[in-house]
Amino acid sequence: MNRILILFAHPRFEKSRVNRALLKKVERLPGVTLTDLYEHYPDFNIDVDREKKSLVSHDIVVWHHPFYMYGAPALLKQWMDLVLEHGWAHGREGDFLKGKIIFGAGRPDDTALLGASDVRRIRLAGGPGKRARPLHVVDGDCPANPA
Repeated sequence: MNRILILFAHPRFEKSRVNRALLKKVERLPGVTLTDLYEHYPDFNIDVDREKKSLVSHDIVVWHHPFYMYGAPALLKQWMDLVLEHGWAHGREGDFLKGKIIFGAGRPDDTALLGASDVRRIRLAGGPGKRARPLHVVDGDCPANPA
């Protein structure tokens, strides 16, 4: 069975009825690890080694977050900057995420994200390039194997 990691980053989780209901069900599923980044890192002091180990130990990764100002919330952006570093998640030697299936936001026609062998993206209202431009940069900087 595939191990699934959901990286949940919602700065106003208490206001979201849909996300509360969804996460209540997801937490009880076997093989699913839910990491609430705002719960773990309210001070934005991310444990990079812990997060890398978590990524490596899962087969499927899901970035679950609202879109704020056409991108990820601040803590998820901080997480990306620190955890997905050059030489680990991308770059010449950055192959630690090869073989992972990653669900995230971005352009549906891209085939590159973080060394993953399969990439599934959410198609955003307004079409490619309109809503998640900061997340597209992650796509371009982290080359991957085509699905």
